Amino acid sequence: MQYSRQGDQLPRPSRKESRIPEPVPSRTRAAWLAVMPGLFVFLWSTGFIGAKYGLPYAEPFTYLAIRFWLATTLLAAVAVLGGARWPRGRAEIAHLVVAGLLVHGVYLSGAFTSMYHGVEAGVAALIVGVQPPLTAALAGQTSLTCSISQDAPHFSPKP
Repeated sequence: MQYSRQGDQLPRPSRKESRIPEPVPSRTRAAWLAVMPGLFVFLWSTGFIGAKYGLPYAEPFTYLAIRFWLATTLLAAVAVLGGARWPRGRAEIAHLVVAGLLVHGVYLSGAFTSMYHGVEAGVAALIVGVQPPLTAALAGQTSLTCSISQDAPHFSPKP
């Protein structure tokens, strides 16, 4: 798009040129927001059921590699079609890589490896389900505070 000076203002790019998605009607958005928490819980909880039935036929890391490949393909398509904002800059990409490795690489590989070696799926789900409240309870005992801004989390020593 060519910009030319017209008075003191530059013309705004069209919605198509700026890649801004069309606004979602409020009813559709409200329905979407009402359904998503339940859908998230359902999909998250079925991961342990899938592990219970899939791990007898594949090793944990093979199973996770296939699962991550399928999820990445599906979510990348959803992100592209939905016009999602992609990470910008090395710092944001590095933050996402570290978080992804910790959450999915360490957490899920540990849970799936334990199930592969005989821990019941329900017990593994209870153990990992206790982690968020335990982390919140222990967070008050540490010497760091976390403030989340629009850009990224920021950790600093407690006063």
